[in-house]
Amino acid sequence: MDFRLKDGPWKEMFKGNFEGYDVEIYSNPESIILVSILEKEGGKVKGSVVEVYKVFHAVGELEGFVETLPREVITITKHDEKETTRFFILGSKPSYVEYDEEKFAAEVEANIKNLRSSVKTISAVSKAYDLQLQELEQAPEQIKQAFFSQPLIVPLLSTSSHIPSGFAAAAPAGKAISFGELMLGITREQMGVKEPLSLFSSTVVSGGRKEARAHMLHLLIEGALLSNIPAVVIDWNKRFKGLGVRTTASDDLKSYKVDIEPIGFPTKEFFIPQQLRVDLGSVNRKGLLELFGLDETIAGKEIMQVLDENRVASLAEVSGIVKARQTRGEFNEFQRSRAARILKLMDLRYPELFDGENNIAEISKSWLHGLGRAGIVNMGGHDKRVSLIMLHCIIHGLLEHYKKQGPSAQLRSMIIIPQVESIIGRNENSELAKTIIQDLNEMQQYGVGNAVSVAHEIDLQPGMLDAAKAKVKIVQGNDVGVQLKGRKNYRVLLRPGLSACTELVETR
Repeated sequence: MDFRLKDGPWKEMFKGNFEGYDVEIYSNPESIILVSILEKEGGKVKGSVVEVYKVFHAVGELEGFVETLPREVITITKHDEKETTRFFILGSKPSYVEYDEEKFAAEVEANIKNLRSSVKTISAVSKAYDLQLQELEQAPEQIKQAFFSQPLIVPLLSTSSHIPSGFAAAAPAGKAISFGELMLGITREQMGVKEPLSLFSSTVVSGGRKEARAHMLHLLIEGALLSNIPAVVIDWNKRFKGLGVRTTASDDLKSYKVDIEPIGFPTKEFFIPQQLRVDLGSVNRKGLLELFGLDETIAGKEIMQVLDENRVASLAEVSGIVKARQTRGEFNEFQRSRAARILKLMDLRYPELFDGENNIAEISKSWLHGLGRAGIVNMGGHDKRVSLIMLHCIIHGLLEHYKKQGPSAQLRSMIIIPQVESIIGRNENSELAKTIIQDLNEMQQYGVGNAVSVAHEIDLQPGMLDAAKAKVKIVQGNDVGVQLKGRKNYRVLLRPGLSACTELVETR
């Protein structure tokens, strides 16, 4: 780490690669440990997930105390033939920050400030138990050595609450505030509202202004990311760019009964066709040709046959095969030339759009550190034809990716589609639209959830509305009605985001 930070000097404990991520761990004289997990793009560091920890030597009934805590902690127990030594590790929430010295230093300073506040609270609460928590820097030298010689430090602190199974016995974790939960906001009686995230694995948000609908999706994304569930976000107007930046409205969060500090989340933007394109090997062939008005033509049928019989990576490759085909019956020399000409025009109209496979694993990717990452697909500047076929390719790619991992009752990923009616509205009866809805419904059994927003429920395809487990209707502003299957309807005032809510800024 080349940055100068306050509260030093910072001593390097570990620097290297852990489970495919570049990890740096430092400690200072206060026994505060700083963990930085780097995000690289093209060999250059783009950002970092940072978290700070305070280490205590624990004497007394630690396990019982940990079980009472409404937050995530780590404990380590070391036993030899002479004695048992226990350590209590309190962490800030992980946050994502751009890899810039000023921003990085400010983020670390804010995390340390929040951690110190938590230390005061924990220390006060521990006095009510048969437990003594001694800050590690004040402990005897042999206790310090016992901690810093622990080989488990790197995997424990680099994976936060999501500890590899081999280490679980060594580090029982406390209760997490938000893992698997969706923090919605408060009732008019000022009661906090939290729901299991699984109840929102298929959600329709409707009514109100598009900004308010997008804000509900923002909260769903945060709930997924806090639960280490990646989110694939379809974004036309850069509404969700604020996910990567912590909100400045911390006082507003407290008024909505949110006891988690503001954080920015790991995000990565994907552009069409630079990083995402039409995979000719898995695209719905009929839907593709229908999109260009070719499905019932002689040339189109020949192109479909080529796609069915060959694994191709580009339209130029398809064209080469078509030109080499034997003419027969209706497929004469004119139709062969016509097919090649059509493919050429498609390639010229949408350059590079049909040139290769998509790395779905990269789009839907969790972070090592207990946070999901938002893969934001930038659809801006593309016509409806491109939006429709790319939405199909992304959703079908997600389905195939997670299908290989087998069925799952637990959420593995979420796909978020705002203003879905603009692409697959009620009157969109194309082959691609039908495939998208089928894939969204099938995804559920493989742990891939979805959330969509629409101006009015009547604008939705019936298959989407029928499959919804949760329906959220915007009444006015942040006042919404929540309808869950098998539950009584209720109203809630949606909370502010932990990250910046750029979706609330009106766009045209």
